[in-house]
Amino acid sequence: MNFTTAFPLFASPYRKASFWRARGGVREILALTVPLILSTGSQSLMQFCDRIVLSWSGPSAVAAATPAGLATMTMGALFSGVVCFAGTFIAHATGARDGKAVGTYLWQGIWVALFAQLLLFVPAWFAPEFFSLFGHGEELAAMESAYFRILCGTQVVALLQQSFSGFFTGRGRTAVVAKVTALSMLLNVALDFALVLGTPWTPAFGIEGAAWATVFSAAAGVLVFGLMIFTRKNEEEFGVFSRWRISPPELGRLVRFGLPSGFQFLVDNGCFTWLLMVLGSLGTLELAASNIAFQIEVLAFLPLIGLGVGCSVAVGQHQGARRPDRSERSIRSAARVMNLYCGLFVCAVLLVPGLFLFPFRLGADPEGFAPIFALTEKLLRFVVLFVVCDGFFQVYGNALKGAGETKFVMEVIVVCAVALLGVAPMLTVRLGGGIYPVWCDVLAYAVVTSTLFFRRVRSGKWKRLDVLGRGAQ
Repeated sequence: MNFTTAFPLFASPYRKASFWRARGGVREILALTVPLILSTGSQSLMQFCDRIVLSWSGPSAVAAATPAGLATMTMGALFSGVVCFAGTFIAHATGARDGKAVGTYLWQGIWVALFAQLLLFVPAWFAPEFFSLFGHGEELAAMESAYFRILCGTQVVALLQQSFSGFFTGRGRTAVVAKVTALSMLLNVALDFALVLGTPWTPAFGIEGAAWATVFSAAAGVLVFGLMIFTRKNEEEFGVFSRWRISPPELGRLVRFGLPSGFQFLVDNGCFTWLLMVLGSLGTLELAASNIAFQIEVLAFLPLIGLGVGCSVAVGQHQGARRPDRSERSIRSAARVMNLYCGLFVCAVLLVPGLFLFPFRLGADPEGFAPIFALTEKLLRFVVLFVVCDGFFQVYGNALKGAGETKFVMEVIVVCAVALLGVAPMLTVRLGGGIYPVWCDVLAYAVVTSTLFFRRVRSGKWKRLDVLGRGAQ
């Protein structure tokens, strides 16, 4: 593996005339991914603002939000993976020009979302008992429980939003997703101020207000998506009304490919949740600083998730059209964009690290948060390296999932997450290690997974897959 293979941004664009204009070139990738980057950037900004507003209400609120939020994602991860993979099937059906399959897979995702909520009422009910297991302080555990119970008990809203957005993302209409997500983000930020801090006309609900702000803004997104999806025109082209029934063959195929992706989300989020619980055992200082560092990391890598999803859509459409050469070109193009973005982020953190902490300082108690900010600034060195590795993780991992290699992605993430995010941090703390060795475990996870995904893409085995079941290519 030479330098230009690992870092395609620096490869000569003149080796192939298709670098920019051809199908799968940078222009196509940018057309797909820029709206998704804006969309995930909006989600990142929404979470960022959410944590900032919570930090103004006190250190315990901001410390409780991230582990409780990750716990919610963990509980819904299995179903989220299946629902989101419906968008991949829609991408393949779009490439194959099978409009009716688009409507069928849309509805299979909706049915999975509705079934999921029935099961998620159970962990929502037992939230206090769950958070009391980790030895957090009484105030912190109560806040975590309240935040988790609201989000987990209304998880169907987030799942339906994912299902509806897949209808547009899979068909390459990513600009629609970006606009609706931006609308939800603006509503969420407005509701954060009103519900968390209160207004002259309404009381302050604290961390519970932040949870309801998230639910209400997601519900608004579902409503807007629904009004655009369920139209007479889409019924004629995709059967969005008539294909509402559960279809065992399509549902079985969705579960077969989506379940590994969902299980990967479950283990990944579960291990990150466990990691934060371990950090919480080190003290509120370490947990609060890590939460802020993770939020800065989220602000940086959520646009990379948009790039990865765009790469997955491009690969899915070209694989559906039986053009693996275009799929491979799409991956190279996404990698070029990823390298450029990561380079800019690294420069920004190294040159102006205080810029990323500035929003958290606004409205926060200077004396109470001073040690937290000092520790967070040191953790930014880990964040920089993690984001670079996560760029490879998102592009190459999502490319594999777009082609249908969900089982391999699941196996890599499950093994690495359990070993490096679950077992290793616990042993590190038990052996007397502090916060820095634990963050080394996190960084090791990013390095190993991104390397394995890169090597799998280079092997080319994914080119022979056909998730629609049409036989060998």
